[in-house]
Amino acid sequence: MRQIGQLLAHAPRSVGGPLYLLKAAKLRVRSMTHSSLYVESGVHESEPLVIIRFVTSFRGTVE
Repeated sequence: MRQIGQLLAHAPRSVGGPLYLLKAAKLRVRSMTHSSLYVESGVHESEPLVIIRFVTSFRGTVE
């Protein structure tokens, strides 16, 4: 999780792939995999804001 946090802190718009746009919130939802984790995050289009929406392990949900 620490590495994922660092990736999202330094280059959130280039990590993973875009899924969809939440137009009213100006958030682009993106997905990525790292090690055995799948992460979905919302990246604001103009502000330095990242919201981690969902994290799961290929072995089950991470809390």
